[in-house]
Amino acid sequence: MWGQLAGSYGVIGFGVLLLWWAAASRRGTLPRQWLLGHRTSLTLSSHDAWVAVNRALAPTIAAAGLGAVGAGVVAMSAFVVRAEKLGLFAFLVGIAWGVIVSCGSVVPGAIASRRYARTARGAAGTRDVVHAAATLGSHPRVASATPNGRRVRPRPR
Repeated sequence: MWGQLAGSYGVIGFGVLLLWWAAASRRGTLPRQWLLGHRTSLTLSSHDAWVAVNRALAPTIAAAGLGAVGAGVVAMSAFVVRAEKLGLFAFLVGIAWGVIVSCGSVVPGAIASRRYARTARGAAGTRDVVHAAATLGSHPRVASATPNGRRVRPRPR
């Protein structure tokens, strides 16, 4: 029983990590690195591209985190009341949900990356998106591009 409870806490911890990742992405404070985030040559070459694309991922990652935390709580509750089969099922669903939905966030990331690339190309007047994103830096038209196409005021760094 203690191992099952520890596993439930692990799923809850996994969900909390995903929620932290989503919050940091949404705020634009997720640093560029090789562990978390949508990593392409475009997003790794420009801070503004990194922020815009990872903001698009935030809702999907948050859904994965909420699902994992919820399944972990159900699994823990089931183990406490001695419903081991339900607890095991919830445990597996929590892990699967977190992994599958996190991997599914590639789709909104790719869409946001393409939108950012189009905006960068148009603002720089060049076909080389990585060069355009790197040289433009905080160009107002590029820095304010969001995945849904709306313009927002860039956040101070």
